[in-house]
Amino acid sequence: MKQITIQTASKTYDVRIGVEMTNEIVSFIKKYFPDVSKLWLIADESVYKLHGRTFSEDLAQSFDLTIYQAPKGEKAKTFATYEEAITHGLKHHVDRKSIVIAFGGGAIGDLAGFIASTYMRGIPFIGVPTTILAHDSAVGGKVAINHPLGKNMVGQFYQPEGVFFDLNYFSSLPETEILSGFAEVIKHAFLSDQEFLQKLMHSFRSPAKLDEDFLTDCLIKGIQVAAMGIGHTGNR
Repeated sequence: MKQITIQTASKTYDVRIGVEMTNEIVSFIKKYFPDVSKLWLIADESVYKLHGRTFSEDLAQSFDLTIYQAPKGEKAKTFATYEEAITHGLKHHVDRKSIVIAFGGGAIGDLAGFIASTYMRGIPFIGVPTTILAHDSAVGGKVAINHPLGKNMVGQFYQPEGVFFDLNYFSSLPETEILSGFAEVIKHAFLSDQEFLQKLMHSFRSPAKLDEDFLTDCLIKGIQVAAMGIGHTGNR
């Protein structure tokens, strides 16, 4: 497992990258939130069909759990979905000692983070991104939903307690999703590191053949660039 520390003006937290990360998430919650009353899993409905059942069953062994499945992609970031999710939380007795877990791509991270920031004036949330592209939005605390007149027009900055990338979830990504993620990685390489750009050009051959160490390195580099505008990072 690799770990990056993100330092912001309001909070310092870790981004952890590895495989089989559910036990890490459980241990993290037990250590830092021993009095947690409930976990509120807010998941992309498509991702939940692929990975959510196993993930939620593992979480439910240690915590009281409720699950809200949101529409895929930008359809999740509407006022209607936001209101429906808040209603779900209230009906299932999510309280101020609860924790939101964002389980999906960048859109779910935006939605779940915004819900966490506003529900009962703010409760903690943890990011569990399931796409490569989400490495850019998973840090920095930019959370929002869309307005009919513009994207991300209703939101704020609200930092997660931690972010956990489980590389196993990337195995089910379609080729287009992998390529979209690496397009963002390439952008970060252009912005920051000529050597890293050269490595990308020589190492990336096919979205069907991603070396775990190479992918981890790409995520770390991308996260470091994304975090440059919000503070400082450190590796462990």
